[in-house]
Amino acid sequence: MKIQPIGSRLIIEPFTVEEVGDLYTPELGKSTPVKVKVLNCNPESGFNIGDTIFIRRYSSDELKYKDSDGSEKTLYVVESEDVVGKLIED
Repeated sequence: MKIQPIGSRLIIEPFTVEEVGDLYTPELGKSTPVKVKVLNCNPESGFNIGDTIFIRRYSSDELKYKDSDGSEKTLYVVESEDVVGKLIED
């Protein structure tokens, strides 16, 4: 199953704690950006599938669905305006 976002929305997946490394901050009350991976987007959004971006914490909507193999998946939808940065590898 493939989910196509509408307008300037992005389908994202958060990195695991192991993938994030030193950027993980479990302290409550901190408004630190969250590192996520773009799974799907419109070409006009300015992002590409596979991009690593940082979004505002609590800015995404949860999207749960059953995959073709019957397993439950959780992805997130975020507006491109809530992206605070894009990781560019040297």
